[in-house]
Amino acid sequence: MVIRRESAPSVVALAVIALLAGAGPTSAAVLVDGNSSVEIKPDPTSAGVLRWEVDGVNHLDYSWLWYGGGLLPQEYSLDSVYDSHTVHDDDNDGNPERLEAKYQYGLVEITLSYLLTGGPAGSGRATLEGTMTLTNDSTSPLNANLFALFDFDLNGTAADETVERLGAQWMRQTDGNTVVDVLVDTAPSAWEIAESPAIYNKLTDGDVDNLANAGSFASDAEFAWQWNAIIPASGSMTVGLGEATITTTPEPASLIIWTLLSAALGIAGWRRRSKAS
Repeated sequence: MVIRRESAPSVVALAVIALLAGAGPTSAAVLVDGNSSVEIKPDPTSAGVLRWEVDGVNHLDYSWLWYGGGLLPQEYSLDSVYDSHTVHDDDNDGNPERLEAKYQYGLVEITLSYLLTGGPAGSGRATLEGTMTLTNDSTSPLNANLFALFDFDLNGTAADETVERLGAQWMRQTDGNTVVDVLVDTAPSAWEIAESPAIYNKLTDGDVDNLANAGSFASDAEFAWQWNAIIPASGSMTVGLGEATITTTPEPASLIIWTLLSAALGIAGWRRRSKAS
């Protein structure tokens, strides 16, 4: 697989213009692990990943994937070519923590996987990992552009966020004492940071778009990555959508309270031992 910025027409891409043919019944998959849960609608609803709770607090407004490239007239939400999905209980605790979905039209197949790893209750930490593989089963090269959008509302609020691009494959969003780090495994061709919903509107406006390799926003942020590739005949491309890790640390006031409480408990214990002796 070769990652390139050039665009080339693809006969295979023409078949994907009829993307909307595969609509069917909608359903949500809920992944649960430790202190965290994620709600995903991978089927034809354009909902995508719509909720991520850590210790009872929802930190996500929206996240999803789009496909374009070649002779396609616009980008299409991945659920437009939905086939099926399954959930898996890998640790046999009675709760599914992994989702696998399949998207197919003609000789183009995309598989998507999400894995949730929660932490202990009260730890304020959880990780969601995603991987997408696009397979070209035809006898012609396939020009593909893939997009991943993230719109976090950390601490359940949307108006007080900071987003930093810390490296070619690393975004960090901060809201008070909560941070989400998103690190993608595959180097992107482009990126963008903007005020929500500017990037979402770009990907759904009915024409061909590319991310701007730039970013600014007022308060409610979103960010996205783009991967451009020419996939050879009978070849495949795997994009590591990376690991998104949410971490909430105690506020300074909470630390003081816990310190004083621990000290008080220690003194009380010392007094009881002194009386006993």
